[in-house]
Amino acid sequence: MYKAILTAAVAVAFYALPTTSAAARPTSTTVEQTQVKKKPVKKAKKKVNRQTVAAVQPAPAPVVQYDENTAHGYWLAERARSESIASITPKRLTIDEKRRLIAKNCNFFNCGTASKVVAEAKKWEGKHARSNRAELANLMREGNNQQPVDPVRIPWCAGFVNAILARTGHETTDSLMARSFLSWGAKTKDPKEGDIVVLTRGRSQVAGHVGFFQGYEWYGSQLYVKVLGGNQNKAVNVAYFPARQVLGYRTAQS
Repeated sequence: MYKAILTAAVAVAFYALPTTSAAARPTSTTVEQTQVKKKPVKKAKKKVNRQTVAAVQPAPAPVVQYDENTAHGYWLAERARSESIASITPKRLTIDEKRRLIAKNCNFFNCGTASKVVAEAKKWEGKHARSNRAELANLMREGNNQQPVDPVRIPWCAGFVNAILARTGHETTDSLMARSFLSWGAKTKDPKEGDIVVLTRGRSQVAGHVGFFQGYEWYGSQLYVKVLGGNQNKAVNVAYFPARQVLGYRTAQS
C-alpha cells in the first residue's frame, strides 16, 4: 500500500517539474525582431532650379518721370533728386558738405562768387535787431535802399540782401520790398547755394520775405527750404520755410 502511494507521488512530482530551457527560449522570430534597428530616413534634398530663382527676382523699379512744368511735379522730382543724392552720401560728411553736394554745379555768379556772397552774409549771422541795432543800420546804408533802415522799426530782410549784394559788388533792387527781387537777375527752377529765394508772407499779395537759398530739408512729407537772411525772428540766421511759400528763385544773369 505504501509502495503504491510512493510510486504515485513520484509520478506526480515528475510531471510538476518546469519545462526545459530550450522550451522556455523565445522563438527565432522574436530574436530577429528585437535585434533589428530602424535605419534613419534621409530626407531628399530639394534641387534648386537657378532659372526659377532668377525668374522670381523682382524687376528693377521703373524710372518715374515727373512733369516739372507743374508745381507738384517739380517738387516730386526735386525730392527724388534729393533722395538719390542722400543714398550715395557718406554719413561722415558734415552738414555743410551735404548742403554743398545738394547745391552741386552752383551757378550764382559762379561758385567762387556765390561762396563770397554766402560768406559775407554769414559774417552777420546771429546779429539781432535790438542787440546790434546800430551795426545792422550801418550795414544797410550800403544797400542803396533809398532810405535809412532801422531794424527795430522797419522790415529789413530786403535791406539785408541788398547790403550783402552791394558789399560783394553786385546790383541791388534799390528797394525794401522783398518781392522786388522777383525781377532781379534771372528766374531759375534749380536754385544753388547763394541764389535768392522770394517767399510769401501771410496772405498778403504785396508783402513777402527774401533771403539766400541754402538747400532743402524734408520733415516727413513736408519739404522745407533753408534760407539765410535777415529779419528772421528779428535776427540774421538760417530759417526754414515750407516750400509751398516760395514765389520764385532768382540767380544772377551771366
